[in-house]
Amino acid sequence: MAGRQPKLAITPRDGSDPVVYSLGPAPSAIWRGDVLMRCGPAFDLQGGVRSGSRYQNRVVLDGVDRFQLHQPSGLPVLQMQLEQRTRLGGRVRSQGVG
Repeated sequence: MAGRQPKLAITPRDGSDPVVYSLGPAPSAIWRGDVLMRCGPAFDLQGGVRSGSRYQNRVVLDGVDRFQLHQPSGLPVLQMQLEQRTRLGGRVRSQGVG
């Protein structure tokens, strides 16, 4: 995890290895600021976990200034809010429920 904080772990229904999303320092200087990384087994072409695959670490977003997860009361979903710095110094705010 190299100093990044785990934020979300998704375990497939079949009990196979989880996919972990973490936030923190970038793995190299090509990225802008903190990054959201995905660590887990590879996906197949249908979006499922490819059986027998090894763990991969991939940057999902760079320049992340804020990342928050919230579970609305009584609902089996998570709400995610993030703020990302753009190359031109602006900010992008995103929100999603899943």
